Amino acid sequence: ADVTFMRSMRIFRMAKILRGLRLMRFFAELRIMLNSLAGSIFSLFWSLLMMAVMFYLFGLMFVLGSVEYLMLSHPVDVTEDQRQMVMSAYGGVSVAMMSLFKAAMGGEDWGIYYEVAALTGEFEGVIFVLFIAFTYVALLNILTGIFVENAMKHARPDREALAAENRKRMLIDSNQLRKLYRELTGTLEGQSTRLLTS
Repeated sequence: ADVTFMRSMRIFRMAKILRGLRLMRFFAELRIMLNSLAGSIFSLFWSLLMMAVMFYLFGLMFVLGSVEYLMLSHPVDVTEDQRQMVMSAYGGVSVAMMSLFKAAMGGEDWGIYYEVAALTGEFEGVIFVLFIAFTYVALLNILTGIFVENAMKHARPDREALAAENRKRMLIDSNQLRKLYRELTGTLEGQSTRLLTS
């Protein structure tokens, strides 16, 4: 119970610190970045979930192709090195998902995983190329667009910042009007005294 209480107190302290940062005009750029990051959390979650589902589906396809290659199609023709390559790349669904993640995100060269997929069958090789093309051309561009749109939406000034900026502008305008009024009344007083004395 004490640990939970302490964690909630830390969260409240962080919220108070972030609120204080939001009010400081000096950290405007930092506030914009923090707002953009905080606003992108939900997009990040859904993007990772969608990528996990995509990696799971393609990984399952490659695991099935590997099982067919190793067990059913050519069990006698497969060397121990080939078996080891297939098992290290597509030996299980989680292993295949990690291999696809590495290939798609640049963790390792996708050519390595393509060679293994093409080894298991022509169909798997074509599917792997389509997976890489879809990931690079469509998926990553769409996700980048979503993140940029969220960042732009959250980079717009919030109501408090707009109100502070508006108040600052109004103070400058009122000071300029006072100064102009003093100059005009001083000029008019000088003209009226000259007119009365003449």
